[in-house]
Amino acid sequence: MITGIEIAFLFQEQGLVPNRPIEFIAMIEEEGARFGGGLFGSRILTGKIDMDDLSDLRDDNGISVPEAMREYGLDPANAGHAVLSPGAIHAFLELHIEQGPVLETHGEDVAIVDRIVGLSQLKVTIRGQAGHAGTTPMNARRDALVGAVSVLSELPDLARSIGQDAVLTVGKVEVLPGGANVIPDQVTFSVDIRAPKEEVVRELISQTRAVVERVNGNGLTSEVELQLFAQPTLLSSEIHGALSRHADDLGLKSRVMVSGAGHDAMIMADFAPTGLIFVPSHNGISHAPEEWTDFDQLARGIDVMFRTVQEMAG
Repeated sequence: MITGIEIAFLFQEQGLVPNRPIEFIAMIEEEGARFGGGLFGSRILTGKIDMDDLSDLRDDNGISVPEAMREYGLDPANAGHAVLSPGAIHAFLELHIEQGPVLETHGEDVAIVDRIVGLSQLKVTIRGQAGHAGTTPMNARRDALVGAVSVLSELPDLARSIGQDAVLTVGKVEVLPGGANVIPDQVTFSVDIRAPKEEVVRELISQTRAVVERVNGNGLTSEVELQLFAQPTLLSSEIHGALSRHADDLGLKSRVMVSGAGHDAMIMADFAPTGLIFVPSHNGISHAPEEWTDFDQLARGIDVMFRTVQEMAG
């Protein structure tokens, strides 16, 4: 959002009046931190989330999206008004930190992204039977955690064996009921799958389902829920060229990059011509308290964005 605010100030300071309206938006839930799935704001805007299904999206405390909206003072009945009509926007531009070490390692100022990998997020649930840790014999247990561990031990090798720059991550695990002296009766964990090719993502989803299904039996059951699937995305070559040209005009060191992270740009690219630019991340750290991008590095990215917006807005 800092990029949008700064560009608005630059237009005002320079007395520029665009021929096209310019709107700045701060997307919510790109990471799916609360309600799962990710890319929530862009999927709402582009009509990829059914308004009737909002009540089915709940956080870890069981609070649904409509309930959260009402708590924030919003009316869930108006959520559908956010959906853009076809052709409503001329183009979509996004600036993001790299979330990796490449730009800083090579002493480069910006990356102009030409494509984004395909990604999928699964929610896996293993169910068993709770019991007392001291009085339930080992051969009579239906330990959901033991079943989950057998699955988790196999998943990393799926991505290693398939290759093709595929990655698989289990980043969230919940064990219930969570008592030190209670046999777990339910384990839920996330599976994040990413690869440059759609067929590789789909194959890893299939292989993950097969591994999970093998845990069924002996009192254990499993469920796999597909929370998000996004195809590999090619971004606008025209906007990519404009961003690259303005970076060169500013004397910046740049590179073309494939994004291994998902961004709202990958959803918007199906709706309108889309461009994405990265600025360096200090030490390549992201999704951690140490995440940081220096102000001067951010300013270089904003300069490229401003010139591109100015050109596209007339």
